[in-house]
Formats: sequence, structure tokens, C-alpha cells
Amino acid sequence: MKQSWMLVNLDRNEMENISSLGRRMLNGSWDNLIGMLAQPTGIKSVPDLLSKIEQDTTADFKSDKERKSNPPPQRNTLGRLELFPDEVLLCIFDHIHKQEDVASLSLTSRYVYNIGYEVLQRRYMTDTASWAGCRLVCIGYYAEFNDLPPGVFTSQELDEMKDRRRETWNPKSRKVFTLQDSLLNRPKRPMTTRMGPGISLDAYDHLSMTFCGAQTDLEYQKELKLARTGLPYLGRPQPTYASDYPWLLCNLSKLQFIRLDAITRLHGRKLDPDKGPFQPGRCSFGRGFSIGMLLVSRICWSTDSTASLAYKGNIHRGVWVGDRFEITTTDRMQTARSGQEWRDVTDEVLNEGIEIWKAEYGKNWREKL
Repeated sequence: MKQSWMLVNLDRNEMENISSLGRRMLNGSWDNLIGMLAQPTGIKSVPDLLSKIEQDTTADFKSDKERKSNPPPQRNTLGRLELFPDEVLLCIFDHIHKQEDVASLSLTSRYVYNIGYEVLQRRYMTDTASWAGCRLVCIGYYAEFNDLPPGVFTSQELDEMKDRRRETWNPKSRKVFTLQDSLLNRPKRPMTTRMGPGISLDAYDHLSMTFCGAQTDLEYQKELKLARTGLPYLGRPQPTYASDYPWLLCNLSKLQFIRLDAITRLHGRKLDPDKGPFQPGRCSFGRGFSIGMLLVSRICWSTDSTASLAYKGNIHRGVWVGDRFEITTTDRMQTARSGQEWRDVTDEVLNEGIEIWKAEYGKNWREKL
């Protein structure tokens, strides 16, 4: 009996559907999951949009006789904002929650633009690892509501799930009310689908295209020309993961960690320090035998053991279900709570993953890594 699964972030109420857990674990990519857990070490610098426009287009407009004879009106700016100190403008931006609104305010003047763009960059870096520190669980379709993982849900969440059960489930029905049923379509906390890391790039598109809108003054006409020629108007921010320190998958709830370099050694390759948790080729941390696969194998929960795998272990009763995680470097990992110490569980978790591979591929399991 086939069982579909649902990877859920309980704190952000976000999810990703997994049609076949076995197929995804053996051959699928977990790059999105890793991207939402990995803390970037920086943001790739992008060219200054306004300076680029001025450099690329000023010469063309100087030779435009028609425009010289018909100068457009000057645009109005919110010049009074420039009288505020940076601290006040940053306070204003901090009270704007929608990224598109941050982008719009940034367009009012060059001075405000410089500050607003830094705010967007900082928010992007923070929101890239949006699942870091959140409770994660991979829920099987046949996980029954009366078989909840212990200590995972808050009392408020349990009350909401019970309300959902009362509203939608007929006790006389033969259908079992499942954990997925209780989480989906809750009126107060609707579940949304998450496909990858980072804030919505709509904010950056908005900032770019608003520059290129139907304006009449010379500066905006330059930007419009830039858009029509297909040149890049705004370099989209790219998180970087270069670090000389080893990368770890940290279980923040149990103070346990896995060393990612152990996976590359298992593959017989060297770690590329510039790629961080995103290694190229077959030893990618996001594909096949990967840190993503090892993590998901420990956060599954279902009443039914079906996982489309030859492995007969209790993968459906994960020992890390509902725990909080992040992927970071040794120099940035969180300080252990008073009286406790971090524990290296790399060998233990790797051996479990190897058993999954051996069950599936037999004595040739190394060739399938």
C-alpha cells in the first residue's frame, strides 16, 4: 500500500508534498530543504543599479537631438526624507513588513534608495535560511490523529487540530481522521506550499520594473531604455557559503550534530570550501546519499510503516521528529545550554544511512552513492 508524505515546517505552517518517500530519498534532490536550513556566510555583491544606468545610457541620450530640444519635466522626489538621519530611515524601514513596499519607498530618492537596498539585502540573507530553528516533521498519509508524536505540538496547535476534527470528520464514517487532515486547511493557520529558500523575489522585480515604468523625465527614460534593451536592471542577490570552517547539520533541540565533510569522504572526494553545503557532482549534499536524505530519514512519522524502501527499520518513527535544525559552520554554531554539551552523532547517523543503501542495493551499495 503506497503512502504519500508531507514535509512540514510546523512553526511557519509551510509544507512540501512528497509523492514517494523512497524514490525521493534514493534519487531525489533535497537542495531546497538544505537551502532553507543553511545559514549563508554572505551575499554576493551586485552592481549599483542607478550608477549602471547612468554609465550605460548617458552617452546615447546626449546624442539624441530630439530629446535635447524637448527636455522632459523633472520628477518630484520625497526630498524631505533625505533630511532624516540614517537611524530614523532604518526605523521607518523596520516598520514596513512587505518587501514590495520597502522597494517602493527606496525609489523616492538616491539617498533613500541606498539605505532601502541594504535593508532588502539584509532581509534576503536572513530569510534565505527561513526554516532554520523551526520544528520539522515528515508526515505520512496514514499517520492517524490518535497517534501523534509525543511532545511535538503545542497546546494551541492541538486545540486547533481538534477543532478541525470536530468540524470536518464524521465519527460514523469508516474513514480514519489522519494527522494530515488535522493540519491542512485550518481556518486560523492555513498551510502554504514552500518550494525553496529566500524571500519572494517579487520585491526585487518590483524594484527593478518600477524604475522602468512609464515616466517622462530623463532619468527614468534612461531606465526604460535599459529595460527595452534587455540589460539586467537589478542583480538578484545570491547568498554565498564560502567558509574555511567545517559545515554541520545541527539538531538544536537535542544538541547533536552531523559533520558534512564525512559525507564527502564517504564519496571519496574533497570538500570544496567555496560551495559550503552545496557540493557539485555525485557527492552533492542535496542529492542521493546526502545530508538532506539523512535528516529526513530521522523526522518521518506515520502509523503505517510503508515508505517505498527495502529497508525494514522503523523509519516511520523518527527519533528527530519535530526537532529544530540549522546548517551552519563550526565557528557560528549556537552555544550549548548551561550544563549541556554538543554531541557528535555523525558516525551513528551515517551508519543508519548506509543500512538503508545496503538494503536497497546490496553489496554494490557504494556504487550507488
